[in-house]
Amino acid sequence: MIAIKNLLFQPLAIPLTGGQSLHLQPRETQEVPDNQISHDLLAAEKRGLIHMETKAGTQSANSKPKPTRRKRKPRA
Repeated sequence: MIAIKNLLFQPLAIPLTGGQSLHLQPRETQEVPDNQISHDLLAAEKRGLIHMETKAGTQSANSKPKPTRRKRKPRA
């Protein structure tokens, strides 16, 4: 399952594979099965309209691992 969050302050509707569509209210999060992720969802994520995250315990080919950041040492 993939959790999809609308990052906008307005409703958003994006088509899924299989002829269905995902309707999200402002700042709402919904879960979608991995096999329903469409190219439109991926494009919306690239544009910064939505945030997609793999739920714990599931794997997805579309999700990218987030880079880890090292903490800087304070300057003396």
